[in-house]
Parts: sequence; structure tokens; C-alpha cells
Amino acid sequence: MSQDAKRQVPVEPFQLRVLGGNFTVSELVLDVGEPQEAFMSHLRDIPADRWFVMVAEEEREDSQDTLAVIDDNFEFQIYAVGTFVNE
Repeated sequence: MSQDAKRQVPVEPFQLRVLGGNFTVSELVLDVGEPQEAFMSHLRDIPADRWFVMVAEEEREDSQDTLAVIDDNFEFQIYAVGTFVNE
């Protein structure tokens, strides 16, 4: 996924299991023209140990956490925005 032409798409919130807790996705970060349903299916297939969560600073009320992976080329790819809950 290229970081160039991206768009954030609000979705009905859903949860993904990540190491250390759950991440509730509220927006997807899609390439322009990328089909939303196929992308959501791909997210659900990614194992919990592949996810990287960047927790937002608590100073801002409107800030959200970011869900990403390190791809096969060792590049950081942001896939979703939402809320992380540590368990």
C-alpha cells in the first residue's frame, strides 16, 4: 500500500484482536479506489502479532489511536484509526 493517495473512510466500528488487547476500528485508511469490503476482510485475516498500535497522546480529546503493520519491505503502513483497549 502506498502512502501517497490515501483516504480515511468512516466505518461501523468493529474490533480486531491485537497483542495486548483489542483495537476498535472507526475509520479505514484506504488507497484511492481500493474496495472497502475487501480491505476490511484483509484486516480480519491479519494475525494479532503482526499489528503495531500507536497510542494517541492523551492531551487531546479528539485524538485517536492508529493501527498499522510493518510490511514485507519493512515499511510502516497505517491501515486504520480507532481506539486501543489494553487487556
